[in-house]
Amino acid sequence: MAGAPAAKGTVKMQVERLTIPASRAVTTADAKDYMRVDLADEDALIDELIESAEQEIEQYAGIALLTQTARATYQGWPDLNTSCLSLPVGPVQDDATVSVTVDGVAFTAFTLSAGRYPALTFTEFDLAVLADALIVVDYSAGWGDAGTAVPPDLLTAVKEQVLRLYDMRGGLGLARHQSAMSPHAQRLAQR
Repeated sequence: MAGAPAAKGTVKMQVERLTIPASRAVTTADAKDYMRVDLADEDALIDELIESAEQEIEQYAGIALLTQTARATYQGWPDLNTSCLSLPVGPVQDDATVSVTVDGVAFTAFTLSAGRYPALTFTEFDLAVLADALIVVDYSAGWGDAGTAVPPDLLTAVKEQVLRLYDMRGGLGLARHQSAMSPHAQRLAQR
């Protein structure tokens, strides 16, 4: 992690997505059906909008729609009152692969709490070591490898955002005070 170290008592966290799924949770046909677009002329554009919409929904909600590898890097222990470390991207499945390093050394003394809001509980919690340590957690997150595993309301949020991006392409019709995110997609993603 580049830059100056965090000041004592200040924790910096960085989140990266190390792998991106090869497929999409929403198909071109599903998006076109939702948008009521019949012609194939704009399929390439719609594919790009699906990719953008999925990334926007994932970022907005702190989720991974399809299985991918996330990395959370902490400079210092986030909460000195607990041995629990919340992971920023969910959901995490029970059988997820998780690797942790503390100051570059593999660390295995933890248990995983899987689910929409995943966390690690460090079973060997030495605050003197962890307080200012560089902690890197690599883990797989997502509902599964296919769109059929993603909850239907989140698929609708993606399709709604694709529609919004399609309708507002080029910035036309977007008032200064309006968000680029569809209000309906926001409501669905906040669940």
